[in-house]
Amino acid sequence: MTARQKLFRTTTALLLPIAFAACDDDDPTGPDGSSGSVSAVMHDGSGASGMTAARAMSGAFAGSASGSAQVWIYSDAEGWIALGSPTNATVQMQSDTETMIHGSATVPAGSYTRVRLVMEGFDADIAAGAVLGGLTLDAAVTITMGGSDGRVEIEKTMTPFTVSASSTTKLAFDLNSEAWVDQQSAESRSAADARIQSATSAYVAS
Repeated sequence: MTARQKLFRTTTALLLPIAFAACDDDDPTGPDGSSGSVSAVMHDGSGASGMTAARAMSGAFAGSASGSAQVWIYSDAEGWIALGSPTNATVQMQSDTETMIHGSATVPAGSYTRVRLVMEGFDADIAAGAVLGGLTLDAAVTITMGGSDGRVEIEKTMTPFTVSASSTTKLAFDLNSEAWVDQQSAESRSAADARIQSATSAYVAS
């Protein structure tokens, strides 16, 4: 073996542990090596939203909202973590029935302070007969959620919640559609990002 071959073998042996250590950054564990699970659901009921007064004042309507949804969570230690790939979801409006967005996603154990819900291609289909202010729908109406680009990104600061090792934390998002399904959105066939962002609530479900 030449001196050059010996140098190459020695250099390669030193670099391999570094390469393998870099791959470990993808391991979903906390500083102590532990991990937990997070699931995420959507619904359009009163839940823990604090929107009951608005719900009582809104007109009566029924329908469903469908599109692609994805949830992220944030911690100072880990930054933003996606709980999974975008998921096609249908939410029954004015109903506490939950729709799963992400099942059991493995994340580093620790404290998290923010959540993000991204909805793309979401349309709210409101059934005929809905009474929205001074408007009664003679036919079904489709309201595009997010205006012209059909995309709504909702970010909420949370009371810090802990994902514990070997346990599952459930996040819930309430669309509170009574705050943005009204005569204005029905006539324009769209609901602006800001209206949906301010109405939607996020909380850790028990």
